Amino acid sequence: MNEIHPAQRARERGITSVDGLTLVRAIERAIRAKDDKLVERVMPAAGGGFIYRFRVPVEGIFYAISEEHGRVRTIITQEMLRYYKRRRRFSKKKRDRNRGSNP
Repeated sequence: MNEIHPAQRARERGITSVDGLTLVRAIERAIRAKDDKLVERVMPAAGGGFIYRFRVPVEGIFYAISEEHGRVRTIITQEMLRYYKRRRRFSKKKRDRNRGSNP
């Protein structure tokens, strides 16, 4: 996967006031520099890496899902993050339930 994918996703998710590629590069720099003025680490992502929150002045709050070394995999909206959290919570409950049934 390259930087074009998250840049395309940024536009698809409604970020039009900033060039997608410029935004992705700025987020990656902020992640590597641990710059909490631009990005805030929210939670671990499935498969490694983290989810970071960032704000685009005109469009609002969005989230970047990164790989472990800081490369942005994709950009998601707040609604998509809610779905992601529900899915993870359901998946964890199911795993716990299955673990408890095996002696």
